Amino acid sequence: MQGEPSARFNSAVQRVYAGVIPARVHAKGLPRAVDIAPEEAQDWLASGLFARTQTRVYRWQQQLTAEEHVHMLATHSEHRLLSEVDRARLFDRLIRLIESEFNGIALKEYVTLLQMAEKIC
Repeated sequence: MQGEPSARFNSAVQRVYAGVIPARVHAKGLPRAVDIAPEEAQDWLASGLFARTQTRVYRWQQQLTAEEHVHMLATHSEHRLLSEVDRARLFDRLIRLIESEFNGIALKEYVTLLQMAEKIC
């Protein structure tokens, strides 16, 4: 579940996207999975190659300056596909948002899922 600071940040960012490129707005949230999907675990076990499936969930946060945040976004294909004009407008508005409403810091939350199974020799 998203923490309050990142939920507020994500909501504000979505408003910026809606104002610049409304066709590309989409609600993103953190994965809520806390275990391997039952079907996937069953497939692993049914193969006869694995035993004892297990998932570990690691939640972590990263703080980025406004410039670091848009630099990271510039590496994502969904942003690289934008026209230069739209990308520049979007990044400019995101920087202004982060600097004015979030003290220059973009708080990003991540979930890393580690899925494991014991290999049967």
